[in-house]
Amino acid sequence: MRDSLPDIHSNFMLRVREEVLPEIKSGEKSVEIRPATPKFEKVRLRDFLTFNEAIVRMVIGIRRFETIEEVVRVVGAGKIFPPLADQPDELITELHKLFAQSDQSKDFLVFDLQPIPDEV
Repeated sequence: MRDSLPDIHSNFMLRVREEVLPEIKSGEKSVEIRPATPKFEKVRLRDFLTFNEAIVRMVIGIRRFETIEEVVRVVGAGKIFPPLADQPDELITELHKLFAQSDQSKDFLVFDLQPIPDEV
């Protein structure tokens, strides 16, 4: 008989723009930002995020921020979207557009990502 229950991890399916997939796959994009909605509040450490049904990453950190500006300042533009690494103001503008439909009164969650061992 086992001394403890097995670890149970959830898998969350996410859609991202196709042009972001190579950066996720290479590890250049090492975080994912989502509004702190009930769906994403359920994500826990060691859960899996599956991007466009193609790339799976394990969540190794979860951070909460009040604004997009704070996310970019603390996390760094290069980890969020490598093509705009040297243009944080442009990234902030793009993120505001991306999240325009979400409730701006919500906080934002940043998930730190790691490739799963099978994909390394």
